[in-house]
Amino acid sequence: MRAPAVNVSSQAASFLDNVNADPEHRPTKGLILAAIIGDEVPDLTALIERHSDDLAQIRYERGLTVLHVATDHGSNSIARHLLSEHPDTVKELINARDDTGRTPLVCALLNPENDPDLLPLLQLDEAQNSYALARVLQQDDVSAEIKGKAVQRLTKSGVNITQALDVAVEHQWRTAIRLLTVLGAPSSEVLSAAAIAGDRKKVQALSSEPSIVAAALVKLASANQSDGLTLLCAPDIGPAHARVVAHAFCHIAEDFRSDAPSTMPGTMAKLVQCITHTMYPEFARIAALGNIDAIKILAEAKALFALKIEKIICDGNLAAMRTLVAAGATVPIETQENLLALYTNAPPGTPQLRAAWQNYKLLYAVEADISNMPQHVREKISREIATLRAHPSAQLDKALINVINLKEVAQVKTLIDRGAKWENALTALNSGDMTGVQVLLHAGVDATQALCYAVRNRLMAVATALIEADARYVRHLDAAPYVSHPIVARVIIDLIQKKDDAFMQWFIPTLSNGTNELVYAARMKHVPLAQTLINLRVNGSAALIHALATGEYEAAGQLISWGYADVDTALMLSFRLEQPQIQAPVQCILQSLGGHLSIALLRAAESWQIDAAKNLIARHPEIGRSALMELTGDDWSVLKLLRLRVVVNSGADTKTVIADLIRNGMTVSNKRRLQRLADVGVTEAQEALAGHFLTL
Repeated sequence: MRAPAVNVSSQAASFLDNVNADPEHRPTKGLILAAIIGDEVPDLTALIERHSDDLAQIRYERGLTVLHVATDHGSNSIARHLLSEHPDTVKELINARDDTGRTPLVCALLNPENDPDLLPLLQLDEAQNSYALARVLQQDDVSAEIKGKAVQRLTKSGVNITQALDVAVEHQWRTAIRLLTVLGAPSSEVLSAAAIAGDRKKVQALSSEPSIVAAALVKLASANQSDGLTLLCAPDIGPAHARVVAHAFCHIAEDFRSDAPSTMPGTMAKLVQCITHTMYPEFARIAALGNIDAIKILAEAKALFALKIEKIICDGNLAAMRTLVAAGATVPIETQENLLALYTNAPPGTPQLRAAWQNYKLLYAVEADISNMPQHVREKISREIATLRAHPSAQLDKALINVINLKEVAQVKTLIDRGAKWENALTALNSGDMTGVQVLLHAGVDATQALCYAVRNRLMAVATALIEADARYVRHLDAAPYVSHPIVARVIIDLIQKKDDAFMQWFIPTLSNGTNELVYAARMKHVPLAQTLINLRVNGSAALIHALATGEYEAAGQLISWGYADVDTALMLSFRLEQPQIQAPVQCILQSLGGHLSIALLRAAESWQIDAAKNLIARHPEIGRSALMELTGDDWSVLKLLRLRVVVNSGADTKTVIADLIRNGMTVSNKRRLQRLADVGVTEAQEALAGHFLTL
C-alpha cells in the first residue's frame, strides 16, 4: 500500500515526527495520523483495515484520539468519515477527553477552520454541550475572539448554562465560573445551596469572586442559614473576603433596620465574627440609619467599637451618636479625658475650643454619660437649649438656617424637634453653602426623604450635594458595588411607587446618568426600577461596562438576560475606559462572550463615538482596514458614507487598503471603493483615481 501523500503544516509535521519517533507507536498509527492531518479519507480507510486495535483506543501524545486530531487540525472530511462510517465507536470517540480535558467538540469549536455543520455531529446531548461550554471558557491559550465565536455557536444550539456552571465548579475552573456568571448562571444561588449542604469543595470553587460571595452571604442571612454562613465565612474558604463579609453585614443592617425578623440579630452576629478590618464608613452609616441591633452586635467587638466612637463624635454625626447611646454604648474614659483636656487648655476663641464645646453639646443632646463634664458646661448647654425652645413658632425656620450656617448640629436637632421645617432649610440652602446639607444629615434628616423633596422642588444644588454625600461614603469602600441601596435608586423607587413620571424624567439624566442605579436594579432583580430606567433612556450597555469593571458579574448577566445590554455596543464603549488595568479584562470578557471588534467599530461609527473608534483602531489596525472594505462595498447609502467618514477620521489605515485595491487590479468594484474613499476626503484615493485616468 502506498504511503499517504500529505501536505501538512510545520506544526503538524513536528507532531508527526514525535509520533514516529515514539517506539510505542507502530508505523501504522503514525500513518493513520498522517492521513488524518492531511484529510486523506481513502488513505485512512485503507490504514484502518490494517489496524487490528479498536479505533477508539488509539491515543497519541497529550491523550489525543483520532477524532481529536481531526477536529484539532480542521480535517473536516476525516471527521465526518469517522462519525458516519464507524458507528460502533462514535459515542466513545465523541465523549473521549484528552489529557487537558478537551473533547473533540471543544477542539472543533476552538479551530475556526472547522465547518460549522460539523458541530451538530459532535453534539450527542445537552451534557456534552454544557461540558464543552465550560471547557471552552476555561481555555487560556486561545484568543478571546475565538472563545466568543465558540460560545455563540454553543448558545445557539441551546446549551444549559446552569449545567455548564456545575461542570466548571466540579473541575474548579474559575475563569469559566466568572464568564458563565456573566452569561447568566445563578452562581450565588449555587454557592448558597452548596454552603447549606456543607459542600466545602464546591464552596471553595465558587468563592473566588467577591460579588458572588457577597450575594450568597445576603441570601444565606435572609434565610437565616446559620451553618451555611459559618462555612462561607470560614478562614480557609475565603480569608481575603473579610471586606466582603463586612459589606454583607451592612447590607443586612440597612435592609432590616425597621422590621427585622427576630433571627436577624443572630445572623448579623455570625457575620460580625468574621469582620477583621477597620470599617468606619460602614459603621457610621449603620449608626446613622438607626439600626440599634446592628450596633449592639458591633459593640461586642469592643476594641473596634471604642476606636470608632471618638471619630463619630469628632465628625459631629448626631444621628449616629444617638443610635450608639441607645445601643448601650458609653464614651470611653480616655475619650472623655481627651475632650476635657482640649476644652480646658484651648485658648479662648480658637477652633480647638469651639470643637470641644460642640462635642460637649452633641454628647449632651444624646444624653451620653459624661462623668467628667464640667458643671458650668452642662448649665450653659441647658440655657442654650431653653433659649432655642423658647423661639416663637414663626421664627423657627429662620433660627434653623442660622444654626445650620454655624454648623451647630445639636441645635439643628433641637429646632427640628421643636417644629422647624428642614424642608424650608433645604430650599434656602439651594442658593447657599452646601455644607449645610451635611449638617442636616448629621442632625438626623433622612437622606432619601431629603433627596425626594429636592427632586420634587427642583433644588438642583441640594440634590447634587445629597448624591455627592452618598458617593463620598461609597468611595470610602474598597468594594463599592456591595452597598445595598444607593440613594438615587431609593428615590427612583419612591417616585415609581408614587407614579411621579415627570419628576423621574427630570431626575434622569439631570442628576444621574442612571448606570449605577441600573446595575443596582440588576443585582437586586428589581424589574420595575430597571424598566423605568430603561424607559428613561439609561444606557444598558454602559451599565454592563460598569458592572464588569466593578466585578458585579451576576448583575452583568442579569442585564444581558433582560436584553437591556448589547455585548457589541458594550465592547465599543469599553474603548472609552481610561484605565488600562480595567479596560483589558472587560474587553476580554466581552469578546469571550461573543463580542465582535468589527461590529463594535461600526457601532462607534453609527453613534459618532470618535474617541472609542480612535482607540479601537489604534489597538486593532486590522479592524479599521476591515471596516473600510465593508463600508465601501455594495449597498451604498448616505448612512454608510457617514460611518465611513468617522472610520477614516479615526485613523483607519487607508494607505494599505488603497495599495491592496490597486495591487488586486482596477476592477469596477475596486474603482467604486476608491471613489467612495475619495468622496470622504482620502487624498491617496483621489490620487489613485487621477493617476489611472478613470471615468466613473
